[in-house]
Amino acid sequence: MLFFLPSYGMEHTMDSLKIYERLKNAKFDEAKAKELASIFSLFAETSPASKQDLRETELQMVREMKEIDAKLTKEMKDMELRLSKEIEGIRSSTVRWV
Repeated sequence: MLFFLPSYGMEHTMDSLKIYERLKNAKFDEAKAKELASIFSLFAETSPASKQDLRETELQMVREMKEIDAKLTKEMKDMELRLSKEIEGIRSSTVRWV
C-alpha cells in the first residue's frame, strides 16, 4: 500500500500518536500500527524540502545578502572618509615640517 503525503511547510509536524490511533481505529493490529506510524514519523523528519520551502529560503537569503551588502558598503564609505581625513592630517603635518 502506498501513501502520498501532501507537501507541508516547515511549520507542519507529524503526530505519530495520532497516526497510530487512526490506524488502530482502522483495524490495524497494534504492531503494524506502531510500525507504520514510526515510518510516517521518520518520513516527516527526513523528507526533502518542497519547491516552496526552497523558494522561501532563497528569498530570505537574498534579503540577508542585500542587508549585508548595504552594511559593508556603509562601513567601506565610513572607512574611506576616516582614511581621507587621516591622509589630509598627515599632509598638513608634512607641509608644516617642510
